[in-house]
Amino acid sequence: MKPFLDYSQYSLYWKCPTAWYERYVQSTVRAPKEGFQDSALTLGTCVHAGLEVLRQRGVLEIPEEVFAETGVSPDYRAWAQRLLAGYAAHYPGEDFPSGHCEAPLRFPLTEQVDGLAKVDYYWKVPPEGQEISDGLGGVLHLEPGWWVKEYKTKDPSRRPGNWALSWRMGA
Repeated sequence: MKPFLDYSQYSLYWKCPTAWYERYVQSTVRAPKEGFQDSALTLGTCVHAGLEVLRQRGVLEIPEEVFAETGVSPDYRAWAQRLLAGYAAHYPGEDFPSGHCEAPLRFPLTEQVDGLAKVDYYWKVPPEGQEISDGLGGVLHLEPGWWVKEYKTKDPSRRPGNWALSWRMGA
């Protein structure tokens, strides 16, 4: 299988090539503080696992094995559960078709290297298009092709416009 470049690698390389080399070439990782792995990544992993359970079984639950694998603290565990409950309360009627949750999506960057994205949810809309609920009482009309749903969490104090612009990849 070809080597890949994902956004985490790309972002770290542009911030600090030495840190990228140590992390991805030498495979060094800092030890967790006080035995816990509290970070945005582990929090997102817990919430996304709960969203997948909600989508597949209609149950508001984050699997115990996800908490064990991520090593989050009790505070982060409670925070992940609150975020999941808040999402379910805010978007009770979300009706996306079956697709792929938290699955790696590979695509060619060059002949030697693939790109790799781990998107929250993606599916293919048939040639005739598709209508789905927006979760807020309206209807979305989707054009044919591949569609992606990203679940993002942010600090409420951040302005939505500036926050959305921060998703862009730097060069």
